[in-house]
Amino acid sequence: FIFTFAINAFQQFLNTHDFRVHLQEDANAAVKLAVDEANLWFQKNLTAANLLSLETERRAQSPETLEADFKEITEKLNLPSAYLGMSSGAWVGKKDFRQKDWYQRAKESKRPFFIGPAEDKKTGEYSLTFAAPLFDSSRTMVFGAAGFDCPLEELQKAIGRIFINEVEGITVFPVHPGK
Repeated sequence: FIFTFAINAFQQFLNTHDFRVHLQEDANAAVKLAVDEANLWFQKNLTAANLLSLETERRAQSPETLEADFKEITEKLNLPSAYLGMSSGAWVGKKDFRQKDWYQRAKESKRPFFIGPAEDKKTGEYSLTFAAPLFDSSRTMVFGAAGFDCPLEELQKAIGRIFINEVEGITVFPVHPGK
């Protein structure tokens, strides 16, 4: 009887151990998938910021047509929350942009980037700002920046229901339920 009990207990331990290993493997796979999806989402938005700036550089050469050109570009790229700031002070979208982090960082970094998250004071939603600098025709001088806000809710949709705090150096901020 004791021998049978011991064998059954050992078998149950092995089954539990195998189950835990299986759960761990599933969890690791789910985290890897979420990280891959988050990476794709970030790359897609950084590429969109770069396209926004390149199209704006190419088309928005005249101050008279700047706003119309920018609006057409943002509609083509499906970026309704886009904005533009020029060193001259011309702007489309957000006001007082020259002191904002997104504009300053675009001038300094000279490449597409994202910052945030930040809470939108009007909607209460959290979003990341994706932006890129605008260069002159020689590609040496930054004369402005273009950017857009992307709600964190879109990142949540990209990675599904998995919430990650920090994995492989990437920090993902979950969207607050009900917002």
